[in-house]
Amino acid sequence: MNREKAHLHYLDGLRALAASYVVFHHAAVQTDLTGTGAGIAARALAQFFNYGHYAVDVFIVLSGFCLMLPILRNGELIGGAPLFLKRRAWRILPPYFLAMGFSLVLIATIIGRPTGTHWDVSLPVTGWDALRHTLLIQDLFTSTAPKINHAFWSISVEWRIYFLFPALVVWFRRSGPWMPTCAMVVIGMALFLVVRRTPLDARSSCPHYLGLFTLGMFSALLGLGNPGRFAWYRDRLPWGVVTAALIVVTIVLVKGWNRVPSPIVDLLVGLCTVALLVAASRDPRSRLGAALGCAPLAWLGTFAYSIYLVHAPLVQVMTQLIVFPLKLDPERQLFANLLLAPFVILAAYPFFWVCERPFLRLPSRGAERSASSVSRRADVAGVE
Repeated sequence: MNREKAHLHYLDGLRALAASYVVFHHAAVQTDLTGTGAGIAARALAQFFNYGHYAVDVFIVLSGFCLMLPILRNGELIGGAPLFLKRRAWRILPPYFLAMGFSLVLIATIIGRPTGTHWDVSLPVTGWDALRHTLLIQDLFTSTAPKINHAFWSISVEWRIYFLFPALVVWFRRSGPWMPTCAMVVIGMALFLVVRRTPLDARSSCPHYLGLFTLGMFSALLGLGNPGRFAWYRDRLPWGVVTAALIVVTIVLVKGWNRVPSPIVDLLVGLCTVALLVAASRDPRSRLGAALGCAPLAWLGTFAYSIYLVHAPLVQVMTQLIVFPLKLDPERQLFANLLLAPFVILAAYPFFWVCERPFLRLPSRGAERSASSVSRRADVAGVE
C-alpha cells in the first residue's frame, strides 16, 4: 500500500499534541502569578504553556494538509463544492453546536459566575452572543469572540475558509501550487492590516490564516504529491534540519523581540508545521513519524476535535469544584490545574462517542458514498 492510501498516524499524533497543549495552556492561565512571588518552577511552567494560540496555527495548517489528501488520491474534488461543503458541515457543525449547548448548560448551572480565572472572559452571555455563535461569526466581534466558550473563535475562522477550498483546488490544478500559496499568504496578511482599521476584530478573525491553510495544502503536495513533480524538494532538502532551524528562529523572535507582529509569528509557526509535515510524510517509518504516530498519541488524535470543543468549560469545572476548595496559594493552584489537565483531556472522550463519532461519516448514496469513503480517512487523520 502506498503512502497516499495508508492511514497517516503521524497526523493523529500531531493533532493530539496541539490539542493537549491548548488544554494545558488554558489550565495554566487559570492562575495569574503576577505579583505573587511564585518560584522559578511555577513561572517556567506558566511561561512554557503561554502560547496556546500557536497550537491553533498548527491546526489550520493540518486542516489544509488533510483536506488535500482526497484530492491527491482522486485527482479532483469528487462531487464538487456542494458535496464538499455538505461533508464539512456534517462533520464540523453538529459537534460544535452540541458543545455550545454543553457549555451553556454548564454556565447556567455551575460556571456562570466570575471567579477571577481566565474563564471569566466567556461571561456573561447575551442573546447576541448566542446568535453570533450560532451563525459562526463570533470571531468578527471583540465583545463576542470569547463568550460562551473562549476556544470557539477558531471554529468560525476555519469554517469560512472551507468555502474557499474548492476554488483553491481549481487554482492549484490550473497554475500549480506556488502562485496560489504565495498569493494567499500575501492576501491574508493584507486583509489582516485592513481589518485592523475597521470595527471588526482582526486578532480573533485572523484573516491571515488563509495563508496558513493554503500552506497546509501545499505541504500535502510536497510530502505526498506526484513523486516526479516534487521529488527534488521532498528528497533533497533536509526537512528535519529545516524544521529545527525554523523553530529556533521562531523562538528567538518571540522571546527576543517582543514587537514582532503576531501574523508574522503565526506564519513562522505555519512554516514550522509545513516542514514537520513534509519531514514526517517523506518517511512515516522514520523516528519522527513513529514518534508522532505512536499508539497513545494516535488514539488521542482521533478525538482531538472533541478535546478542543469542550476542554475550556471542563477546565473551569475542575478548577471550581476541585482546586478552589483546597484553598491553595496561586503557585500551588497552577500546579494543581496542570495536574488535572490530563483528566480534562480524557473527559472529552465520552463527548466524542456521543456527539462527534456519529458524524464522522456522511450518510450518502451512490457517488456521494464514494466521495465520503475517500474523505473519511482525512477526517479522522488530521482535520477537525
